[in-house]
Amino acid sequence: MLYSTLLLALAASASAIVKFEKRQNGNYPAPGTIGPTPLASWVTTYNAAKAAGKIPGDAPSTLKGGVPSYATGVNVGTGGVCSWTLSLCYGTFDVVDAPTGIAGISFDDGPVPASTQLYDYLQSQHQAATHFMIGTNILNNPGPFQHALQTGGHVAVHTWSHQYTTTLTDMQVLGELGWTAQIIFDQSGHVPAYWRPPYGDVDNRVRSIAREVFGMYTVIWNKDTNDWCLSDGGGTSCVGYGPGTDAGLDAELQGWWNGPKSPGIIGLEHEINSRTIGGFMRNYPTLLSRGWTPKCIPDIWNASWYNAGNTVGGGHGLPDNNGSNSTSAVSSGGVPSSAPPASRSLSATVTIVTPTSIGETVTAVAISTAGVSASASTVKTSATAHSSASRLLYPLGASSESWLAGLAGSLVVAVVAAVVV
Repeated sequence: MLYSTLLLALAASASAIVKFEKRQNGNYPAPGTIGPTPLASWVTTYNAAKAAGKIPGDAPSTLKGGVPSYATGVNVGTGGVCSWTLSLCYGTFDVVDAPTGIAGISFDDGPVPASTQLYDYLQSQHQAATHFMIGTNILNNPGPFQHALQTGGHVAVHTWSHQYTTTLTDMQVLGELGWTAQIIFDQSGHVPAYWRPPYGDVDNRVRSIAREVFGMYTVIWNKDTNDWCLSDGGGTSCVGYGPGTDAGLDAELQGWWNGPKSPGIIGLEHEINSRTIGGFMRNYPTLLSRGWTPKCIPDIWNASWYNAGNTVGGGHGLPDNNGSNSTSAVSSGGVPSSAPPASRSLSATVTIVTPTSIGETVTAVAISTAGVSASASTVKTSATAHSSASRLLYPLGASSESWLAGLAGSLVVAVVAAVVV
């Protein structure tokens, strides 16, 4: 695949992004606060972007049976709200695939006490990774956060309380992104340039707030381990899908690294316990022996790690992309081009498990879409443990999760029984 060099010329469109100032009083939202109140300066920047027509006026989605849902008649794909959850629609500035032979190394949901084992291993391998961190976990685990920085980790945003962001109001999205970026800046001096939406749940409204207010790129993935299924005490939180054992996780990762190198991989892994971390460490040597080139997300395109300029007294700080990538974010996962949002509709079947609490017997819905071909790697699955027990270090109440793959035609629904343990 051919890749052209892109120099991002975004200063004009994003010159009014938030300027961060360090807060010395440590006054942050309470752990787990959903959609915390944004600072006035963030609202001011948002209002300017909104008035300039840079942020769509689309209504938030609502959770129905654990699935984000829009009003009847709303186009969830390209030309509409561009929901990744419902149509795998990739927005203009989304990072999805890596160039051929490149493995984008990233982890979600840190920092937690177990994370330090991962950070030490990465340092021993001279390997930088991108860590999409939850603001609440940074607040609760300042030691592991500093350890990530000291061992050479790249830190990015994974929101304050790990919600489906499309279900939140604009002000709640501002708070989720802003407070996570703020605590990262206060404790590291770095302003994040990248974020990953929990569950990959993003649409044009949310991705525009991230870009136009905070100057952040949205990072999705094209390979999913479902490693969060593995509980630290043994066993699995998932029934009928995902790795039920450590050997199952190894088989998934071996499939990645022994598989095709095009497109390159942006993987979804987690640093939530010793089993998810152990899976990465056991299989990293295979990645190397099979000739992959592993990089943290910005290093894939030789981009800046952080928005160094958008602090009080600084200038515009969007990442500079001097690496090689395609001008099509859909075909190559290239860092933002100037093309309009595009979608890749897929033909796939995905099992959606929607329990309301762990241990409850639930209904799993299999949804298939017809009309276009797709690889099995694009199918996404998950369950409530992903959003509550395995995610944060405090109870938030169960928040059901689901994935839908492809909006390519009529939906065929089959109901099967499942139990989440």
